[in-house]
Amino acid sequence: GSNTNEGIWMKYYFVLKGNLIFYYEDEQAFVKNPSKPINMRLPIDLNGYELKKGSVNAVVPFVFTLYPLSSENKKKKVSSFRCNDEVDLNHWTERIQEVLDEIHERELAKEFM
Repeated sequence: GSNTNEGIWMKYYFVLKGNLIFYYEDEQAFVKNPSKPINMRLPIDLNGYELKKGSVNAVVPFVFTLYPLSSENKKKKVSSFRCNDEVDLNHWTERIQEVLDEIHERELAKEFM
């Protein structure tokens, strides 16, 4: 997949582990050393995000975007991801939505404790 920073798409290999999305240079880098994602990129913690298909400003195919739920948290930024095809897009968005739903359910459970 690809990730955009101000309109420039960068190609990365992404891994979803728990509620974190890790960046790797490519699949070989992940296979070679899965405990070493790209150093300069902290993983994205899905807690505090919502997911929408499509991108912020352009009509680009096979894109989903993570939006921070609160504009107060400056550490969370809008991130768009471009998948290889529709199957890949559906796989990623379904799995991420499952994680977001699990996070939401845990938050609701805390409120009732």
